[in-house]
Amino acid sequence: MIGKILEIANNNRFLSLKRGCMNISDSKTKQSIADIPLDDIDGIILSGHGLWHSTNLLAKLAHLGITVVIIDSHYKPIAIVIGISNNTLQGQRIIAQHDANLSMNKRLWQEIVQTKLLFQTSLLAYHKSDKTNQVKLLIKNVKSGDPSNLEAQGARYYWQGLMQKIYPDFKREQDSNDSINIALNYGYTILRTAVAKNILAAGLHAGWGIHHCHPNNTMPLADDLMEPFRAFVDAKVYALSKGGYLNDNDTINNIAKKSLADVIYTDILILGETKPLINYLQTLAQSLVRIYMNEGKILAFPEVKKIHWEDFEEIHRNEKS
Repeated sequence: MIGKILEIANNNRFLSLKRGCMNISDSKTKQSIADIPLDDIDGIILSGHGLWHSTNLLAKLAHLGITVVIIDSHYKPIAIVIGISNNTLQGQRIIAQHDANLSMNKRLWQEIVQTKLLFQTSLLAYHKSDKTNQVKLLIKNVKSGDPSNLEAQGARYYWQGLMQKIYPDFKREQDSNDSINIALNYGYTILRTAVAKNILAAGLHAGWGIHHCHPNNTMPLADDLMEPFRAFVDAKVYALSKGGYLNDNDTINNIAKKSLADVIYTDILILGETKPLINYLQTLAQSLVRIYMNEGKILAFPEVKKIHWEDFEEIHRNEKS
């Protein structure tokens, strides 16, 4: 069963555990608003002001492997609640993850960067961008560990090529107040939450990354594995911007939020089987486990030729705010 990423955006809400559900009530009037079965939830994003929650609820969410993310005004994650004992094989897998040598991690990062550039090339080609070949030429030159930082070089060409027709002066900046950057932050947060959930379910530790290693980053492994899939979020943000759903302010509307949340539930083809992206992320995490356990050699990424970008650019239009 596929759950949903749930955002609590309204102010003054109290979240508690109630007979297998998360009860949402008004913290001031105490009036119950909704009961949401925990089985229907994959992750929770907290963005409203004046939110309260019970310890019992947080404990249950952690036990079920449901990640809770607190975001700031730019829709960037600033705190995360994750479970630490959701897999019986976690101990031996974390040891294998910890013992992975530098050579293995450099090779994995090379594979991730090449796949990211490949997906970016595919999206640019879909939009017939004149920057397509500039990104494509970088792929074969990515070395183990990407010492030349071709990922960053590719990003410059990529953003110019993707946004030049609708927003020529666009710059990707996490702390920017423009709606495109905020929408990207929001979409990446949802993707990161989904990746982290599957990392933990596979018995790995999200805090030990392959390449990312900033001391303030609590989930570097999630940031590593999500890199190629950022392009799926980018495609959605491109469509939202082109369609006029992103305004020139520091907020994003419900159409944008719903459409961005839908990215991880969009079907992709992997190993001959069509499944939602969030389910595929289980396959990806398990492929990393096999590598750490010396039972596999490559990460299970989708075939770029099988990506239907029009599916990722579909917009929910049933509500506008």
